[in-house]
Amino acid sequence: MVLEDSAPCHSSKATCTARQKLGIQSINHPPNSPDLNAIENLWHQLKMKLGRMNRRATSLDELWSQIQKAWDELDIGIVNRLVDSMEERRRDVAAARGGYTRF
Repeated sequence: MVLEDSAPCHSSKATCTARQKLGIQSINHPPNSPDLNAIENLWHQLKMKLGRMNRRATSLDELWSQIQKAWDELDIGIVNRLVDSMEERRRDVAAARGGYTRF
């Protein structure tokens, strides 16, 4: 089973035929649905860590170094909770018919 938005490449005849031949079910969701885009929560955590650093980066190299440090310090538990919440997110969005949810 795959979760896809309504991008043309996901709904092309060739893609639909291949998916059908392989027995892959598709779950569609509204394009740009933030409730189904859990990575946004992870980006938020990363931005918060960057904002709490004592020094603001003054070069691209320094910024990249800070981003890598913040990324390495992210709690894997957050990632696991986001992954584990996807089925509930999908159900809530379906129940809200694509409208807003608590996510």
